Amino acid sequence: MPANAEAAVAMRAISDAKALSLEDVALQRVRYEQVRQSPELARLKAAADAWTAAFFATKTAGAPAVTTDTVVRIEQGQAVGEATAGEVARLAAVHRFFHWHVEFPEVFATGVGEEDAAFGWGGGFDVMVGNPPWERIKLQEKEFFETRD
Repeated sequence: MPANAEAAVAMRAISDAKALSLEDVALQRVRYEQVRQSPELARLKAAADAWTAAFFATKTAGAPAVTTDTVVRIEQGQAVGEATAGEVARLAAVHRFFHWHVEFPEVFATGVGEEDAAFGWGGGFDVMVGNPPWERIKLQEKEFFETRD
């Protein structure tokens, strides 16, 4: 099972657990921290950082190369060069990379729970975007109450 799916299952279990007492909430927090600090999720974040760092990395002779091979090696748990790993970490810190699938694995994993299959959910967020009215509505008391008085 991929790291994202494992984290999703763990996060859903935390969300679904009853929180009827302070002890229940404290246990949820401990479990949440365990998931956030898991080696699998750390590897997923490192791979996502490497993928994003490739767009920010300097492409000159002698600079550490951040390539697709770097991402694949990190995903597989293999070592990458110290200079490359350092450059990825530096770029991630400077640009504060944010990876939605790492921060919210339970939202982006598909087909993790039985209810997902039953409802046909495919993961992700639902968003509704609307436009505010362009015209300002100004209530004229005389005109408003004229037809109602």
